[in-house]
Amino acid sequence: MNSGDAIANNPTGVIGVATSGIQDVSALLPLLGTEQCEKHVACALERGQLYAAATPMSIFGSLGIVKAGFVVLWASVDFKWFHGPTLLRNAGFTPSGIGALLACRDERNRKLYNAEDKLQRILSKKHIRSVKVDSLSRDILLWNIRLICVTVFLSSFGLLPYVFLITRTLSSRQFHATWLYPIIRIAGSDMVAITIQFIFQLQLLDELYCRLRFMATDRYIKRNRIRIPAFWDSNQRSKRVLRTMSDFRFEGDTRFEQTIKADLGTWSSFSSPSTQRMASNHDDAEKAETPSSLQFTGTSSQSPISPTILLCMCQFFLILGVVLTIVGYVGCFSVVQASPRADSKGPLLWLVFEALLAVARTLLWASNPKWDDAKSPILLEKSVNTEGTDGDGGKPSSYTVDWMLNSVTADDMHAIIVGIDEFESNSFARLQSCVSDANRVKSYLTDSLLVPQDQIVTLFNADATKDRILKELEALLQKPSVEQDAPILIYFATHSFMQATSNGITTYLVPYGAAEKPDPYSNKPSVQAAYIQYSTIQDIIHRIADAKTENIVSGQKTQFMFKALIKSPFQTLIMDTCHAGSLGTQFNEHCRTPSSVPPHDSLPWKLEERAELDKLRITIRGDGALTSQETDVFIQDSSHVVLASTSDLGQAFELPHAGGLFTNSLIDALTDPDNLHKLKNMTHRTLMEETNQRMTEKWEEFRDQVSSDGKNVVSPRILDRLRQKAECTIKYEDQPLFSGLLSRRVTEQNIKPFITVNYSDL
Repeated sequence: MNSGDAIANNPTGVIGVATSGIQDVSALLPLLGTEQCEKHVACALERGQLYAAATPMSIFGSLGIVKAGFVVLWASVDFKWFHGPTLLRNAGFTPSGIGALLACRDERNRKLYNAEDKLQRILSKKHIRSVKVDSLSRDILLWNIRLICVTVFLSSFGLLPYVFLITRTLSSRQFHATWLYPIIRIAGSDMVAITIQFIFQLQLLDELYCRLRFMATDRYIKRNRIRIPAFWDSNQRSKRVLRTMSDFRFEGDTRFEQTIKADLGTWSSFSSPSTQRMASNHDDAEKAETPSSLQFTGTSSQSPISPTILLCMCQFFLILGVVLTIVGYVGCFSVVQASPRADSKGPLLWLVFEALLAVARTLLWASNPKWDDAKSPILLEKSVNTEGTDGDGGKPSSYTVDWMLNSVTADDMHAIIVGIDEFESNSFARLQSCVSDANRVKSYLTDSLLVPQDQIVTLFNADATKDRILKELEALLQKPSVEQDAPILIYFATHSFMQATSNGITTYLVPYGAAEKPDPYSNKPSVQAAYIQYSTIQDIIHRIADAKTENIVSGQKTQFMFKALIKSPFQTLIMDTCHAGSLGTQFNEHCRTPSSVPPHDSLPWKLEERAELDKLRITIRGDGALTSQETDVFIQDSSHVVLASTSDLGQAFELPHAGGLFTNSLIDALTDPDNLHKLKNMTHRTLMEETNQRMTEKWEEFRDQVSSDGKNVVSPRILDRLRQKAECTIKYEDQPLFSGLLSRRVTEQNIKPFITVNYSDL
């Protein structure tokens, strides 16, 4: 090369000199974003399809896509002679997200997958009646089609950095030496990003189906007293056990063998009816012992599909995608480095466009829209043997189970419901609707949410003593059926009162069996022994939260209605009682001190005013307010959410023939058919707004009725004082209602999951 050529190839100027090294470091630049791409390309099912679809946009991070593809490919190969998940972990790779579900729970003994273990826990207290498989599930097909389209569209922007570089500086080169490599990289990256999701879906659905089939077959074998083979072990991977069973020959009567081996290796729908009930008389005894059956019907509306063949096809395309990505990755650097060093515009624009695409990709990840979320693959549909109806017109409740199998349903809920109308002491006025309101809460749980009856404890009137209430609350800490993150609902409906002492103001619930009503200034030990302090209940809630991952929803009606919210980092209290806000309240410094609290007989409701309330048949669940000053409500305790019928110093009312104003308005809001579409996105704040609106409507209707009745002439001042406003914890007011339990409840009829499990309580 002569000196003229050397000068022509050497850059001149500040920009030229500064950018002349881009070609030399171009192979290192794509290492940027490798970790993020490796993580996001494998979490589309968990977080949304944009996380995978956007990864091929820029060459930055391409090695992360390759690494993720390699890990998924390795983990998806699981045979007797090559246990991929265990070998992968031994090699130092730790799977996450869906990949963690497809790892063995006990890798040392190569036992069942984590996904199987999770599903078994979800269905541990359920009898599987039928499993319907829709291998052409519309929800899954549409999501995958959209995944392919979005991935191809976004990755096409990856050609932009090469437009100027190739058309201006490398225009003399042929197609196979320029454009071919960016196209190959993009096509390979697309193939890897898409097939990773396909493999995850195929593997997870296959493992879940095999576990469902194993559970149904296990029940069938035990019900019919069939000799259990030595290899039949619920702690082993279901697919391996079923595969072993296909080659096993049972001794004796083998008529059942065709049943349990039918359509093995395919996704086939099946039903497992319960054994008939025990006969009521001797003549029907023989019929009562009819054994259960197991029937396989094939997949719905199409021929059975072999998931193994589909998985092998996806593995082939994943290998092809990894190879294409590597070849294209290396070729793209060759294209950049082949540009003339004297003309630095091409490499500079390439770098700028790649950087902009990487930023755009990050913004897409950060946006995380809801429309790209994967629909739940499993629908749990509960069969009911009664003709009870719920809030949506008598249709049984169904809940979806997401891809991470973290969903908790109402079948995991435990409840303690307390309602007291009658008291042993005449010092407390008889209440009118605490028991009926408590029964309505129970009906909402059993008829609308379909909570199992044996998981609901009801304590009414004489059963609701202090010792029994505290015993049942403490039992939630010990019950093995109350699992981690299981929802807990506690509801109280009774009297409450506040007592002023030198140390402050203490609020008490009145259980059945409480003796004479104490003086508000009394500080006798007998008061604490006879009544239940709010702080006592709060302490128990905290201990349950610590033991159960702070998963309680609580509520108080004086009602407390403690409702455990699913998967929530806090507890929720729903309270419908006088002084409901006292649980979790921080008193304002402007509140009256205990020394300035008026005596009991001179509380705001005077005798003549109470006479007017009696004439209207309005009942107050406790004493009147100590002061009209507002307080800072629900800000000091971060362990729970409070949904209160009134403020800490306010009052809760029972209207004649309408029950507790707050509870009935709350249940109406939760069961109104017109609200079903709102429940999925309802928060604590929106629920309180809906409840307050309904309380206002009920109150105005009652006021108009009283005003039009000439027999009951009541002072307008009295009527205005009967208004009631519910409140909630400001800190958590925008959190999903019941920690997303209702968001997983299915209300629409057009949902098309891959697996529909129809079950009943054991």
